Amino acid sequence: EPLKMWRRGLLLWGPFAVVGALQRSLGGQRVLRGAPSDWVVENLDAEAVQVHASLAGEGDELPPDGLRCGPVTIFPAGCKGQISDTTGKPVFLGLTKGSAGWGTGCHPSTRLCLELMHEQGLALPGSKVLDMGCGSGVLSVAAMALGAQSCVCVDVEAEALLATRENMEINFADVDDRVELLHARQVEPYGLEPHDVAFANILVGQLIRPSMVAVLATNLRPGGVLCLSGIRPGDQCETIKAAYAGWIDWDETLYAEAAASAETGGKDYWGVWSRLVGRRTAKTKLSEEVLSSLSEAAVS
Repeated sequence: EPLKMWRRGLLLWGPFAVVGALQRSLGGQRVLRGAPSDWVVENLDAEAVQVHASLAGEGDELPPDGLRCGPVTIFPAGCKGQISDTTGKPVFLGLTKGSAGWGTGCHPSTRLCLELMHEQGLALPGSKVLDMGCGSGVLSVAAMALGAQSCVCVDVEAEALLATRENMEINFADVDDRVELLHARQVEPYGLEPHDVAFANILVGQLIRPSMVAVLATNLRPGGVLCLSGIRPGDQCETIKAAYAGWIDWDETLYAEAAASAETGGKDYWGVWSRLVGRRTAKTKLSEEVLSSLSEAAVS
């Protein structure tokens, strides 16, 4: 069966240094709850889990007094318990300087996703959110802070899943009941309970892969909201729209662009990025033939 073939891809590719039951680079062993016991993280860069007061990811610098992004204000984790007044819902991030630290709100693509969270029509309270390419978990943490019922957080980097788990625990007490961490190879077309909202802040080359289109579209309920960023304005947006044709009705009123600036902790050379938002149609379904071809691609 196609889905079993897809799972065969997981068995061949998934267990090797991806999700991590153990983290060996911290001077000891560390359990990532919810991960299969035979999945091991090996050879993590020590910098990837090195906590820093204000620096994270690829040169991001989060101001100690917080960074306002749409409906939330993001603070370094060390500020928790010290904030008495804020203009947005406070979100706290443990900052790490390696790849796990990507996603602080400093980058325009992250800000565009966060700013969508207070747009009319995006009802986060009580919703089920899929965060594809979760990085530090900033989008999932923000969504839950704004009332989302649950989040499924997906990434290909073990460090990112570790960082997301830790950032969830910094902000919420009921993480085990509300958050699921998955490696990208664990997520199948139609494999999750249909979600109300899906975010994917990933570069265009990944967003247009047929397997990515299938996973995002089929795990979103009809009428559910899809937010894509990590896209440059112009041709990349048109390429995305073509890849998701038949699956998503795009809402041009929610299209937005943003440029990096020093005021938001960004670097001018990052340039301008864009956001596409649409709703899943009820019309399209994957055929057995397409499912089979995606499954074969997963093991080839």
